[in-house]
Amino acid sequence: MLGGLRIVQKSAEIKDYYINHLHKSLAARKSGWKQKLLKLIPSRDRIENHAICKRCSPLLNKSPNYWHLNEASVCRAVAIGLFCAFIVIPFQTITAIILAIIFRSNLPLSVSIIWINNPLTITPIYYLCYLVGATVLRVPMIKNIHFNNIASDLHALWQPFLLGTFLCGLVACVLGYLCARLCWILFKR
Repeated sequence: MLGGLRIVQKSAEIKDYYINHLHKSLAARKSGWKQKLLKLIPSRDRIENHAICKRCSPLLNKSPNYWHLNEASVCRAVAIGLFCAFIVIPFQTITAIILAIIFRSNLPLSVSIIWINNPLTITPIYYLCYLVGATVLRVPMIKNIHFNNIASDLHALWQPFLLGTFLCGLVACVLGYLCARLCWILFKR
């Protein structure tokens, strides 16, 4: 009888040990993904010292959502960053900053996600945008674009291209928001 009691007592100790160990590892895993995300996004000082953001410094201190990682601000930041990633190059960062301020989303994350569209991915992304725009407008696609004739082909390219960037940005925005929301729910558990 005493042997059976010891086995039950030992199994309860082992169970408690594994439950506590599992709880600690889950807690470490939860805090770990936030730390990894914080390392990827620029710091508050770096953004506030940017030439454009210096003028907006009083405005940036009004809402804690600009700097904190909570569900609402992160999901909105992902949506804004993905939408702005499809905008034509010179206006991406400025548009992301303005939209992040208007929608009170995480500012560093909004600006960081824009870099999905980078020198390596710009050609396939913008070609996809052109294809989407040309398909929606039912315009014949220009197959051979030469750099020498780009000025003459520009009049046929700009409408499908701009429509495609807007539509692809809108789709990426909605899907990014939903995926960020789903990931937040899954990692929160």
